[in-house]
Amino acid sequence: MPVFLCRWPNGDCSIVSARNKDDAIFALDEVGSARPEWLRPIRHFMVHFQLTDDGELGIESFGRNTDDDICKAYPALVDTMGRLHEGEATTAEVQVAVRIERERVKDPNASPEPTLN
Repeated sequence: MPVFLCRWPNGDCSIVSARNKDDAIFALDEVGSARPEWLRPIRHFMVHFQLTDDGELGIESFGRNTDDDICKAYPALVDTMGRLHEGEATTAEVQVAVRIERERVKDPNASPEPTLN
């Protein structure tokens, strides 16, 4: 079954497995009102969870290819993080890139931001 990434207008993202975009939008309704143009297919999906001492599962990491697929939704941040790792950017520039990503897809007619119920 295909896997889709929903890049919400505020910069958040959700990942959902569904037969098609319509089914993905239906499933994402428990988070917020998604639009088809916010969805993109993810070719590779792998996530590693860590069992915490409190008995919770937390995300430890994503598979390398999954991380690459997700990063495509955040071009300004990926560029800045790459420069940070090369010593050519500052943490203040990373914060600017985060603001850019949060504003990049804003649409005055967009449906409400995702809210976890």
